[in-house]
Amino acid sequence: MTRVRAETAGLHRFGLPELVVRGVPYGHMLTAANLLRGLSYRLFAEQREWLGGGRRAGEREILARRILDGDDVLRFWGARPDGGGSVPVRLARGVAECPEYPERPERAVALEALPLPGHGGRDWWDEWAGPALPTLARADPAPGPSN
Repeated sequence: MTRVRAETAGLHRFGLPELVVRGVPYGHMLTAANLLRGLSYRLFAEQREWLGGGRRAGEREILARRILDGDDVLRFWGARPDGGGSVPVRLARGVAECPEYPERPERAVALEALPLPGHGGRDWWDEWAGPALPTLARADPAPGPSN
């Protein structure tokens, strides 16, 4: 079975590590992209909240064990959450391959999204991630108060 990799390129501009997922069955590439979209949204929202608390410098801890809310994928697109599913993930330190990093390879930090122990192995994409996450390539924004 063909397996692929997906990763972000640009989260470091917001003081965040890049995200990566590897060994994705080719048929779940859209699910993998949406997993990264949801995680990106969640990490960015947490970063905004942290900075909003008056912090401007330094490092903050990012929790490794997470329950990714499928609604974060919809929020990524600016769409209305629908109370969809969730998927357990853990984030492990890895190396980014973002093309903007060659001049600063010591900062090429990534977090790899993996199944939580006991929540699947090879079938994780079919049994956990696939059913929990929306299968969107794009979404229409939620109507605003004036719509």
